[in-house]
Amino acid sequence: IPPENRHSIPTKRRRSPARRRFWIGASKQHWRQRRENPDSPYPNHPNETRMLSGKIAGILDGGETQIGLESTVLDLTNAVGPIILRPGAITEAQLEPVIGKLAANAGTANETEAPKAPGMKYQHYSPTQPVILIDGTTADWKAAIEECHDQGKEIGILASEEELTAHKEAVRATFSLGPKADVTVASQRLYAGLRYLDEQPVDVILVEAYDPNGLGKAFMNRMEKAASAKYPKK
Repeated sequence: IPPENRHSIPTKRRRSPARRRFWIGASKQHWRQRRENPDSPYPNHPNETRMLSGKIAGILDGGETQIGLESTVLDLTNAVGPIILRPGAITEAQLEPVIGKLAANAGTANETEAPKAPGMKYQHYSPTQPVILIDGTTADWKAAIEECHDQGKEIGILASEEELTAHKEAVRATFSLGPKADVTVASQRLYAGLRYLDEQPVDVILVEAYDPNGLGKAFMNRMEKAASAKYPKK
């Protein structure tokens, strides 16, 4: 494994994607994935990799990603037992019948630690514009929007169809995560929505929180890393 891909981490990582897609890196004659901003939302479609123009030799197009969020990362090097470093589509409930009880993990690395997996630093997956995670009622949404308006901010909303219907007239731009009850669709659309709204004339992006169970745990992991604030404030 080339040292540029190891990031000073002593352990090796193995991936087993259902559909393989590679970006060809021309530098130093080895294959590597490159992104302009390591903390920005990941591209889920080859058309979203334009930030790599002029930096790589080409793209082998395997189509749009099926799940949208990155994979579950499982650490098998810890003495206390297997640990999920980053939740994904393969959940704790699916893993434990196969490998036994999982050890607890905070999911973050402190400022002095080298993270064992992408996304373990406090803030990650963030667009350029600040993100506020809205975890509340429709009334909380209205209050958050009013507060942003009072500060003179143009607003983008990334939310379910239900919340968009209630608030779309009060904001500059919107992107649908699909029906509120379908976290699978929300996960597929999450990064595309963040990237789209980041290109709109908005000053802040309000994103809807989802139930943190099953795939919702991975969704919320990404949003809690991307968000600079939460509302209601607790």
